[in-house]
Amino acid sequence: MSVNRMTLRNTGHGDYRVNFLEARDDKAAYYTDCLEDAVLTGAAMRRRRDAKLRDAI
Repeated sequence: MSVNRMTLRNTGHGDYRVNFLEARDDKAAYYTDCLEDAVLTGAAMRRRRDAKLRDAI
């Protein structure tokens, strides 16, 4: 699934992986076994990145 330039994927091992759509590596990826945690953390990651981009302008 891709929403707001973020991906949320079930790894198939009982974990969820959240990362930026354009990320090619696991540096920013977040893994958890809780879907709610994955969704909330992904939203927080996006907000932090958006704030950094706004501050850079």
